Amino acid sequence: MITLSDIRDIFATIPKGQELAVTEIQDLVEKSYKLTKVDWEPHTDSRPNNYPKWKGYVQSVLSDYKNSKKITHDPVTHSYTF
Repeated sequence: MITLSDIRDIFATIPKGQELAVTEIQDLVEKSYKLTKVDWEPHTDSRPNNYPKWKGYVQSVLSDYKNSKKITHDPVTHSYTF
């Protein structure tokens, strides 16, 4: 199962100044880590959706990085600059 630390390690490989859309970031994580059946389970039981756990973890790390100013977010293009 992927962890927040695994995602941070993947993000560390992204060149400084690189701008990526959320879907590109998710593709990078998916290609960089062998996701398990558990990773594909729904992120939350509190509301019905098919959003997998691993994508929720990616969003969590992106939010943490944005709040700590490690990356910038462009809400218009749904992209992040590392």
